[in-house]
Amino acid sequence: MRGDNKVTDTTKTLRSAFENGAQDLQVTYHPNGQIHEIGIKNTQGHWEGPFECYHENGQLEGRGSMNNRGCFVGPFESYYENGQLKEKGLFAEIEKPKYEQDRFQFIGPFERYYENGQLQQKGTKNAQGELEGLAECYYENGQLEERVTFGTQRKILGYEHYKRDGSLVTRSAPGQKTPAAKPTGP
Repeated sequence: MRGDNKVTDTTKTLRSAFENGAQDLQVTYHPNGQIHEIGIKNTQGHWEGPFECYHENGQLEGRGSMNNRGCFVGPFESYYENGQLKEKGLFAEIEKPKYEQDRFQFIGPFERYYENGQLQQKGTKNAQGELEGLAECYYENGQLEERVTFGTQRKILGYEHYKRDGSLVTRSAPGQKTPAAKPTGP
């Protein structure tokens, strides 16, 4: 391991030589001096391995692992500036996404939260990044807003919609006309 240190106004780089080549442990900073990002840059200049980023106020913004192309893969969490959990799940590369921007998304169980800490959405995505099984959306007050049961290929098997006070507005089952469900996932 060799130690080449380089400091600029917003970046501190610690160079180390590993078996697979040179990699840089890099720390970037917000203009106010707070840490912005911490991770390893590979020889292609991409983040690779464990990675953390922080809000300007010093609170953790996101944590996960990057592949050798600088894309999140594996367990991932993101946070609001107030420190509340924003979302968590498992990121993966989707082999044949409908749109290129959908190449990396949650698979398996995922959850999203409001800034006040209340659960906003939860569901499960299959290996193609499509919702399967039960997906639920909640109002900011914690009351259930929608419950949708998905079969394969996003086929809706059941749908329920509730008012903010928790009273049921609409329920449909397979074979019934189902209102368009709002998107419930990344």
